[in-house]
Amino acid sequence: MTKPFTRGTWHGMTTYQCTLCQFDCMNEETALAHYQDHFAEPAPELNGPPVPLIIDSSGTTVSVPTVGEDTDEAFALNMRTLK
Repeated sequence: MTKPFTRGTWHGMTTYQCTLCQFDCMNEETALAHYQDHFAEPAPELNGPPVPLIIDSSGTTVSVPTVGEDTDEAFALNMRTLK
């Protein structure tokens, strides 16, 4: 990814100028934070908890037990599938 700012100098010190507006500063992290705050698209919202994806050696997706299932039995089943 191309950085959203350019480097320059002012009185021998490094500066970082935003390529999308007139903002400039003397700290790269501040320049990145400016871009994130003003121009970056927000990350999409996730619906529900993340679900781990496990794929066995043959490329088959293996189910993962969820809360409320008999986890000991499901774990044993998944361990057999993974072998």
